[in-house]
Amino acid sequence: MIDLSIVIPAYNDPRLDECLKSIDAEAEIIVALNGATKQVEDIAKKHNTKMVHLPVPNLAKAYNEGIKASSKNNVLLMDSDCIFRRGCIATLYKMLSEHPLAKGRVLFAYRSKREKIIATSRHIHTAKKNAYSPPLAFRKNIVDQIDGYYFDEQINWTEDYDFDARVRKANLSIGYDDSARVVHPALSLYGDLKSSYNYGKGQARGVQLGKEWYAPPERIFKNMIKSWTPLKNKFGTGVAAYLALWQISFFLGFKKESKATERGVKKNGSANTTV
Repeated sequence: MIDLSIVIPAYNDPRLDECLKSIDAEAEIIVALNGATKQVEDIAKKHNTKMVHLPVPNLAKAYNEGIKASSKNNVLLMDSDCIFRRGCIATLYKMLSEHPLAKGRVLFAYRSKREKIIATSRHIHTAKKNAYSPPLAFRKNIVDQIDGYYFDEQINWTEDYDFDARVRKANLSIGYDDSARVVHPALSLYGDLKSSYNYGKGQARGVQLGKEWYAPPERIFKNMIKSWTPLKNKFGTGVAAYLALWQISFFLGFKKESKATERGVKKNGSANTTV
């Protein structure tokens, strides 16, 4: 068995079964049952994984508890609805001999023109060297260099953005290999825009907590106009239009969370009111 624990938070998605079947390395497997349904828990049991239980869903906490349960020196974070391409795990693990973190690429599946536009838009955001999950592997001992914790459990939806910011602040090297791939199922228009909206809410929470790398999304419409032509020329009108819609959804989520917090502050007299 290699010195690696694969940590997979799981909530209510039975595609966990296919995810676990795609693991092609002798590694420790930890499923963080993130307020999971019985069906998902039964899938984890069937594959004889090590399980940790969280009664209430919280992705950052699921990551933290999974890492805490790990008996290995290295971890690899994976989503329950994704599958590993052959060799991905081995490639990421090998990179950890030279870098404290290792990142691969997410391939977004699509079956229609609309889903292809969404997949291309996601590709623009994710096909780069960063410390976002999945697939992300790292040495557990980096925690001492990133402010003493892995993921902030107060920040919903943008916990990996915060993690990436602290990794960069510490000047930690991130290995990247485009051939280390996982496949994400096709995204629906509603589902992806809902995610964008929630990312906006997470951005607002980071601003509320005073984290230096979080800032309000200012001049959003000016930035959309500025980026329109370059995006249209490179990716087409559909992608440019969708990314504009995505940014609007993000902005609306930010405003919603910010206003909710303002109401909470007025009512309770505390800036730390949980929304």
